[in-house]
Amino acid sequence: MAAAKFDFRQFFLQRGEVVILGVGGALTALLLLLAAFKGLTSPSGTKTASDLAAKVKSAQGKLNGAPPEDWNEKVKKLDPKLNAKDRPVIEPESFRQAAAYFTPKGHEEAKRRGVTVFAPTEFRVKVLHTQLRAYQLRGSPTPSQIVLLEGGGGGGGGPGQPPGPGGKGA
Repeated sequence: MAAAKFDFRQFFLQRGEVVILGVGGALTALLLLLAAFKGLTSPSGTKTASDLAAKVKSAQGKLNGAPPEDWNEKVKKLDPKLNAKDRPVIEPESFRQAAAYFTPKGHEEAKRRGVTVFAPTEFRVKVLHTQLRAYQLRGSPTPSQIVLLEGGGGGGGGPGQPPGPGGKGA
């Protein structure tokens, strides 16, 4: 006797929601149990706070009780060329720029002043005549999309416009 084949696709179509909810519920229960176990087995907050306070007190005692460093010993260990007294002195005047990169600001007033708004003095308007038979503006998926309608039929541009692709001008 041959064993019947199990159809996973049909099973998940019929019982898929229940299976997924069961798996999700099991994972949620597992995570809750792990969180509760971690919370119950962790050391108390007062013990951790007292350990940190002891470490801070020890570090402050080391800082406050340490003798000051002897800087003279550190200076003696430096390269003798750095301490040479016969090094040439370089004057910064030879490296000055001819012009300032930034204009220095004068004394700024503390008064609040109104904003100067400049009105436009010239206007230019152009009308663009296109050779589209028709267009349609759609709201979705993008509101600024223009869809061209293609197809036969007569018609063309209006007065003063070139004729359309399949007809004569008006």
